[in-house]
Amino acid sequence: MSLRSTNGQSVLALIAKHPRLFSTDSIFWSHVSDGWVGIVDKLLADIDKLLSDDEAAQIEIKQIKEKFGMLRFYSLYPDDGDTEDEDEAREPTRADVIRATILILVRAAEAESKVTCETCGQAGVLRETKWRSVKCDKHAASAEPEPKST
Repeated sequence: MSLRSTNGQSVLALIAKHPRLFSTDSIFWSHVSDGWVGIVDKLLADIDKLLSDDEAAQIEIKQIKEKFGMLRFYSLYPDDGDTEDEDEAREPTRADVIRATILILVRAAEAESKVTCETCGQAGVLRETKWRSVKCDKHAASAEPEPKST
């Protein structure tokens, strides 16, 4: 695995805790702010519980990062190849269910990151100065940012 990270210790700890989800031959780039490590840990644990060993071997986690002030998680899970006639209604396959469930879990983690200080993990507000970031009052005080209105 090729790992690129600005805070490698947190990322390496997450990989060590959830080894089934990280292929040894994939390229993986990540930056997980210290305050969001718990969110990512829970997300990975929930995905890990969802998958059998064979299914876990098929997931490819590509990137975990901050973008526009929120956590982003990018992964690939293959379809089952049963797409003969996509216009016809069909029963969802196990792969369909896995992909949909992972998407729900990722969206929940992203939403949680929007209200969690990326520095310390306490309640935070999406703030915009030069860059968008989620900070608690304590960690935002030095930069004096204005809260981002939603």
